[in-house]
Amino acid sequence: MTAEDWTLVKSVYSKALQVRPGQRKAWMRAQSGLSTSVVDEVLRLLWAEEQNQTETVTSTEAISSAHQVQIGEVLIDRFLIEEHLGSGGMGDVYRAKDISMAEPVALKTLRSHLAHQETLVAHLRREVQFARRVRHQNVCQILEFHRDLNFRSGPITFFTMELLQGETLAEHLRATKLELPEVLNLAIGVATGLEAIHSASLRSEERRVGKE
Repeated sequence: MTAEDWTLVKSVYSKALQVRPGQRKAWMRAQSGLSTSVVDEVLRLLWAEEQNQTETVTSTEAISSAHQVQIGEVLIDRFLIEEHLGSGGMGDVYRAKDISMAEPVALKTLRSHLAHQETLVAHLRREVQFARRVRHQNVCQILEFHRDLNFRSGPITFFTMELLQGETLAEHLRATKLELPEVLNLAIGVATGLEAIHSASLRSEERRVGKE
């Protein structure tokens, strides 16, 4: 699949996770304009996620131990895991300390059942390589990609990014009624960030074409 296909897979997969498990196949069939390869890949990811969910237990202690990495653990002799910040469809996010730089970072791991999928890992590596080129105050800075094949519980894939502190937009919207000037300000901020990402994408495509 192309890079555009993988971007579409990521988008459709995220939306499909919001649908009840028993209704996901019907929801996928209702989506028009998707290639067979994209549909098959999304369905495969959904199946893997559902398999993972059926193995999840409910006690806090068990959930903590189910995380691929543990608080206090050091990855590749460099990143000290300090706090679990959240979980998503494809992995977990931690607050970590980059020991070599003495700086805090956000560290996102790829779920263990996905870390064995070489095509997905290769795509993630390319995404990180692209994202590293984006420099803008409204875009979270992506830092590094790492993979440790000798991790204690099996291959671990993760990347690091800028650790942002403070209130999320969702939290702000729940707590505050936005006035029009603030709405416009937020929209402009998002638009300029997206413009920076788009510009970086165009520069990347120009370099790729230039090498052909």
